Amino acid sequence: MGLTADKIVQQALFYDGVTEDPKGSNNVIFNTDYYGHKVSGSAYAWCVVFVWDMFRIAQASDIFYNGKKVSNTMVVENWGKSAGLSVPKDQAQRGDLVLFDFNHNGQSDHIGFALGAPENGKIKTIEGNTDDQVAQRSRSLDDVCCVIRPAYDPPANKCNAETCPILNYMKGLINNEC
Repeated sequence: MGLTADKIVQQALFYDGVTEDPKGSNNVIFNTDYYGHKVSGSAYAWCVVFVWDMFRIAQASDIFYNGKKVSNTMVVENWGKSAGLSVPKDQAQRGDLVLFDFNHNGQSDHIGFALGAPENGKIKTIEGNTDDQVAQRSRSLDDVCCVIRPAYDPPANKCNAETCPILNYMKGLINNEC
């Protein structure tokens, strides 16, 4: 089976707590994976690179930015919208890419993975390059400018009486309906 939304979130959560070394340098494993060598400096912001690397590690690069490298939130936002992958922010769900516009200038400036649906005007995320680390956050929906839903594989169907013919048959036998 391919990549489900839950698998990508579990993978991102595995890296929760990974920090830059030294702090504030942007020297982090995800940038090393992206650039092919260690980097340092303000030119190497890595929130998008973290997302890119999660899809690369999961061997599902093709469902994020058509398998190409990308490190800019605006480019990701434009790709998602033009590909018809954007969804209303109040309909975000686990695994969706959440783009933020913290200074409210109409341009996205940060990205993370949704951990679930929004609740009480907030959305929980796992993000790279937040305070120089990978971390879980609770963000206001007011700061969300775009939500992109990659073409994940659906979760494996769990057979139950409503979805599985044999269970429906057995249920009928038990209830003496046959």
